[in-house]
Amino acid sequence: HWREQMPVTGGLPRTAEIRLDRIGAATPHHWWFDVVGAGKDFAGRSFGVETIRRYRIDLTGRPLADLSRNPVIARVTLMLRHPLQEARPFRFWSETSLIPDTDVYDVEALSLPLADGEGRLDSILGATDFNAK
Repeated sequence: HWREQMPVTGGLPRTAEIRLDRIGAATPHHWWFDVVGAGKDFAGRSFGVETIRRYRIDLTGRPLADLSRNPVIARVTLMLRHPLQEARPFRFWSETSLIPDTDVYDVEALSLPLADGEGRLDSILGATDFNAK
């Protein structure tokens, strides 16, 4: 769906054009953050039920800065800052999971940058897949 929304003239897909009902099997695993203060922070926009279940937290409407001491947030911030700086998708893979008191997983995530109506990066949509070891 992200690629289908790429403007013909180039640039990033527009946040306003993204529809969660079009991302199919990724819907329960999605996460979506708004860029706050030119990238100084991120605020949760939307999260799939599996994302909330796995991470044991719903970040909808919450700034990441509020949770800076959580070890998972450092990894989440990496997955957001890279596409913010590069203005292109970012794939993350790790052999371990930082989620406390859970099984160890192979984790793979994809972050997709989105732009406002003027082409400025204003949100990042992604999904995370967990595979038990």
